[in-house]
Amino acid sequence: MKFFIYSFLLLFPLNLYAVSIEDVEKEIIAHSNKIDLNKTDATAYFNRGRAYVKLGNLQIIKQEEKDMFDKMDMVAGILISPEANNVQKLAAASTAEQYVEYKKARDRVLNDKKTPFERAIDDYTTVIKLNPKFADAYYNRHLIYQHFKNDELARADYNSWAKLDPEGAKKLEKEQEDARKAEIAGIIMGAMDALKKDPKNAELYNVLGKAYIEKEDYTKAVVNFTKAIKLQPKNGELYYNRGSAHNKSGNKTFGAVDLAKAKKLGYK
Repeated sequence: MKFFIYSFLLLFPLNLYAVSIEDVEKEIIAHSNKIDLNKTDATAYFNRGRAYVKLGNLQIIKQEEKDMFDKMDMVAGILISPEANNVQKLAAASTAEQYVEYKKARDRVLNDKKTPFERAIDDYTTVIKLNPKFADAYYNRHLIYQHFKNDELARADYNSWAKLDPEGAKKLEKEQEDARKAEIAGIIMGAMDALKKDPKNAELYNVLGKAYIEKEDYTKAVVNFTKAIKLQPKNGELYYNRGSAHNKSGNKTFGAVDLAKAKKLGYK
């Protein structure tokens, strides 16, 4: 879910915390009025789709803030009066329930019983019908499909966007690759630092091994999985991971031995 939120924040170079739900609802209404005047205005549908996405993100943020404050209120009440524990729980549950009911009611009025993200999909779909070469509509819709875990539709929209905007796709893939490399480097550095304090931690060696597989440095991956196995010789996952590293490096014989050992230990 957080990835989904951050992805959409990239589409809106503004501080969502400075925008109210009411402001976004007014924005949706303004775009709807433009659509009423011209049902073939693809840009108006696209802009309303973006507004629905902002609304969905704001609802998520507001709910997370509310959940946090509810928990803080409950903890404060328990600290002040331990015997009020049950009362605080009931009060928090009641508030959350009322909030959910209010949100549902507003969504029914504003979105015709659909969530903002579902309405955004509808608008992006209309954009594509009106203008099949509107690249950003495919890209934005693919992000929502990712949120709904519909990988097939997300991939189809991503591919359509990439065909229409090959330079944008290359740039994005390069940024994602660089980000992933930086993440792997951070994992490796963190695990190494932790091992200085705890050199007999098998899980840290396992983390290092998996990071080196991601980095395609299979020799170092095997070395770290081997260190982990020495510390936990009955851990089937470690043999499985080392077997995978062997296979990726081309050492199929060693890989088969490790995978067989993992299976014998109950890891599949």
